[in-house]
Amino acid sequence: MDPHVKLSTSLVIIAFRYLPNNFNDSRLGCDNLSTVGLCLKNGTGEVLFSGLIKQMANFYIFPLLLEARSDHFYEGNEYIKYLSHRIHGLRKSLHITQRGGKPKSSVDKRYAEILLFNADRAFQQFVFLRSSQRRHALRRLKRADQFGKELVSFTNAFDCNDHIFYLEAIAFAKYIEGTLNYEKRDWEGSLSAFSISRLSFLVLQNKIDTLAEHEKSVLGELQNQIDSNLRYVAQRTGLQNQTKSLDILMLSSIPKDEEVIQHVNSVDSEILQMTGDEQDSLQTITVIEWRDQRVKIEHPDVVLALYAIHDVKNSPGTIDSKRDRLLAAWARAEEITKSVLDNTGLEDEQKFQTLSICYTYLAYNVVLLRIQRDLAVENDSELVASQAQLRSRQSLYDSIIKNIEIAKELPGIARDTGMTAQLEAQISLAKSKRCQAIADAYQAQDKLASLAMCVRAASYLQQVNDILRNFEEKPHLIAFDIIPELKKDEKELKKKILLLQSLASMGNINQPPKNLSLVETLDSYQTLAELEPSWNLTDADIRAIPAKPLFFDLAITYLGQQTSFDKKKAQPEKPVTSVSKEPKQKNKGFFSSLLGR
Repeated sequence: MDPHVKLSTSLVIIAFRYLPNNFNDSRLGCDNLSTVGLCLKNGTGEVLFSGLIKQMANFYIFPLLLEARSDHFYEGNEYIKYLSHRIHGLRKSLHITQRGGKPKSSVDKRYAEILLFNADRAFQQFVFLRSSQRRHALRRLKRADQFGKELVSFTNAFDCNDHIFYLEAIAFAKYIEGTLNYEKRDWEGSLSAFSISRLSFLVLQNKIDTLAEHEKSVLGELQNQIDSNLRYVAQRTGLQNQTKSLDILMLSSIPKDEEVIQHVNSVDSEILQMTGDEQDSLQTITVIEWRDQRVKIEHPDVVLALYAIHDVKNSPGTIDSKRDRLLAAWARAEEITKSVLDNTGLEDEQKFQTLSICYTYLAYNVVLLRIQRDLAVENDSELVASQAQLRSRQSLYDSIIKNIEIAKELPGIARDTGMTAQLEAQISLAKSKRCQAIADAYQAQDKLASLAMCVRAASYLQQVNDILRNFEEKPHLIAFDIIPELKKDEKELKKKILLLQSLASMGNINQPPKNLSLVETLDSYQTLAELEPSWNLTDADIRAIPAKPLFFDLAITYLGQQTSFDKKKAQPEKPVTSVSKEPKQKNKGFFSSLLGR
């Protein structure tokens, strides 16, 4: 398509987004935005972007909200200021700026954007002030709830037949209402509001392909938060709601006369039908099968953890988007079961045995999910064949080996010889793959080192064969499907070893002759041609060890340690003794000397 035509069509899409609902133009042959794409043609009569315009007409609120939250990467007060600027700009464009504190409204569809941003701004202020100023934060949350209800009323009055527009508004407004009831400890009201919000999100899930990837991630986080809040509120409302799946809990908490039911029936009526198969599947959530053992879990905390795993598995979204949440749910269930098991005495042996089997089952699945997540991340990696990719593969296999070692130490596996043998085979296969990754890294630099690592990898594969030779069970898929991987690695490794052996031998042939040292050539006869270069006395593989000659030892024995033979020994200085001098007699006078004599 001509890029000018594409650009002009995009401008037409943007322009028609802000047309009023009663817009009519005979040249286009349409009466609202949802049918513009079907009539937009070029000079030859070809329809341009009909599907794209129709998809943009489906969603109105979600793209605005997700764009504001994700495109600009604002946080805290910056995002609140951004919403204030957006609200002020919309009011100026609609000529409804407030003067004197009197609010004004409009019948234009863009007025829904003002209500949406006002509600989101008040809600973000609640989140920002929640920990420091709770009373003020609750006032902002009530204000957000008021704007949300006004948004729902506006969408219903604007076009009661636009079901997607209404469901977008009710999903956002009921989420705020559920949060308000949650803060007020009104569990019944919070359960009903969160259920309506979740139902609206599930209906809109079929249309989510029209959003961008980053918008899908933001919307997925909002849905996950609704699911976790709904499960917690169900736990606080009573035991009758704790053992229900989120779908059954959601449908049982919504009154039949709710207006949202009519809109849901108009868009997707099948979502309101609960089949018997799902009812039966709920009975198997608390039944665990592990290594020919089947137990039923009855402890309430462990049961709730198992239902949380079931909720994440059945939540909307792809497997890749749910992988981290599923791993967190399994880890949480393992932690709860471990705590309950530690507090359980050995008096009730049956209960202790049941919890031990449950703990082994959960811990093993946590290890399994970690390995699968690491493998999926490595497969999705965009690194080209380089040293960085080889290092990443080596760290991946190190992580797999550590996780399998953790699984081997679990109480229910350490005494199971069959499961231990499978884990040992998986460890040996992972070590073989790690050696192959190291060999690939050394192949360009050192062929012999690469060949040595390949030989070691082959020895690990031989260990796998030895383990599986007497193994009668069908191996489980833990990190690898071990039998196909073993056959493939053996075939590739043989080719690689032959290639490296040939490359190493060619390198030895092309290598220049080594200049041997004198010690290395003493026991061989060399021709004159071989002796043309000077003898190498230093670069020898056999190094001389410095030692004192024998006559030095004899001389030291008879003469003592001599530092210098041409100099006389220095005479030791005698200690100086102090000699006391007699004091001189004073000269006497004439008469004194005469008398003295």
